[in-house]
Amino acid sequence: MDWQESDFHHHADQYLESLFEQVEEQDEDGALDIDLEGGVMTIETDDGKQFVINKHAASMEIWLSSPLSGGHHFTPADGGKDWKLADGRRLSIVLSEELSMMTGLTFEIAA
Repeated sequence: MDWQESDFHHHADQYLESLFEQVEEQDEDGALDIDLEGGVMTIETDDGKQFVINKHAASMEIWLSSPLSGGHHFTPADGGKDWKLADGRRLSIVLSEELSMMTGLTFEIAA
């Protein structure tokens, strides 16, 4: 994708804000501590395990650090509306599945 850095920040910020809102809305039981600040989203479970999702401007990627699957680097897909791994898995799907596994709740995060 041929973006300027400002394009990357615009799309990445919109995406992170959408993730934040969806996770917060679906966490009806308050099982998670969710924060989004300065392009870094943290999601902490009751047992202290933490997901970190952040923008990485130098590579124009969004990075996920997961207590279940480790680190992943996602590139823009669908014009920045979603972000994917080289194998095609989408960040929205990976995060939905892993949050569901960690909490026993159902998360369905849309791009």
